[in-house]
Amino acid sequence: MDETELQALLLATFAVQAVAITDELHQLLGDLSSGVRSITDEDAWSQARRHAHTVKGAGRAVGLGEIEHEAHQLELRLDRFEQDASQATKQDAAQAVVALGGLRDLIDGCVSDSAPAGDVQAPIAGDGGRGRLLVVDDSRTIRDKHLMSLSAAGYDVVLAEDGEEAWQLLLDGATAPLAVISDVEMPRLDGLGLTRRIRSHADFGQLPIVMVTTLESDQHRQAGMEAGADHYLPKSAVGSQRLLDLIEALV
Repeated sequence: MDETELQALLLATFAVQAVAITDELHQLLGDLSSGVRSITDEDAWSQARRHAHTVKGAGRAVGLGEIEHEAHQLELRLDRFEQDASQATKQDAAQAVVALGGLRDLIDGCVSDSAPAGDVQAPIAGDGGRGRLLVVDDSRTIRDKHLMSLSAAGYDVVLAEDGEEAWQLLLDGATAPLAVISDVEMPRLDGLGLTRRIRSHADFGQLPIVMVTTLESDQHRQAGMEAGADHYLPKSAVGSQRLLDLIEALV
């Protein structure tokens, strides 16, 4: 493995870690801003601050200074309420969510800019003997995360950046996946539109579909299920093992 390939692998590993941690942080801040957890819960603010600190350290380790800086700024914002949660308001939590969104954009952008053309195919165990899965997500880091966990479990993974690309792969006939794992919010054709097309097609209308998304309200979940999804999972709550268990049950 040469230096370029090693750097790509390090960035892909960083992406998986950073996405998982920021997903948890997003859920925690959402609980604080919505009242699921008390806004004066110092333990919650402390946990949130530790998540930001971990991302800062990971960014430093792989030489992503801008991510390290932004994570540090978020850590400082959260540290204020870890020290005195009685001063926190739901608006403070909501503003932290916005700041976290900017950090996630940087994670996506820096990893994509630093990696070679095409999706990072990190060396992972698994020869695809368990069948093929189609993963659809406009986030490079999410695609890489699914690629590594599903490939390690023995699946052959085909990646698409949006619903339109996934639809063309299905129509071409060469992909023939056992199941589709799709985001909802994507350019050109979103996950709901893709699901409706699949369900209306004679050849693969029964294809299992799992939606994994940041849209977590009951209304969004209902829309996903009405479109034809078999499962609708929030990104903040689903781990690799849970996703694997669902796929195994479906196929």
